[in-house]
Amino acid sequence: MRKLSLKPANIITISTKITEYENTILDVIADECNLTKSKLIKIAITKLIEEIIQNDTRNIIQSRLISGYNIVFNTIKEDSKITLDKCISRIRGSAPI
Repeated sequence: MRKLSLKPANIITISTKITEYENTILDVIADECNLTKSKLIKIAITKLIEEIIQNDTRNIIQSRLISGYNIVFNTIKEDSKITLDKCISRIRGSAPI
């Protein structure tokens, strides 16, 4: 199998269809957290990738990536975690008691 390289500086647009329900939820969260829907989706994708890689006990995914991917991913993951934590704190702070 060919190894795939990571180029974190390259931005790729991914287009997908979501339901009106999902869009409304994203709008509300984005508004409350002062984020864009794109940023929220990037955080969700990062969490998805993190979960899959952590459970990749046979190293199927990792074996296809170049060495050093984990350094890049850990940086992305940490940035997402900080943003997510701030968002959750903001929502908890604005929640009625």
